[in-house]
Amino acid sequence: MRIPRILWIIALLLAQGCASLPQVVLEEPIGPRDLTGSKSGAGTLVVYTRFEPMNGDPESPVPLALPAGRYRVLADGPMYQPVSVLVVIQPKDQTIVDLTGEVFPQRPASVGDWVRLPSGAVVGPRARVE
Repeated sequence: MRIPRILWIIALLLAQGCASLPQVVLEEPIGPRDLTGSKSGAGTLVVYTRFEPMNGDPESPVPLALPAGRYRVLADGPMYQPVSVLVVIQPKDQTIVDLTGEVFPQRPASVGDWVRLPSGAVVGPRARVE
């Protein structure tokens, strides 16, 4: 029995659509833009990622309070590709991870102060550890 060519094309397209994208791992830590200098208390983490809620109403990300320290965040980046980001949480400061390309300027004046995806998109400010 011979399989029609159109079935081969459909099978190939389905296989490509089901194939997962490799995870992007960023080892350069992201931290708060401005440090308050506080040595105690919790900091917050906000992650902006593409999200399509079932009801069609977009939601803003909710800040997550975390004790000071280093954390690994895994979220969907561009084209739903998994992105693993190292973040630094400082007391009473907010660390923002932007996987949408809409929060931070994509052509910032200070080139070396930003963590970027391999595509060049800015994800967040480079952590400054005191």
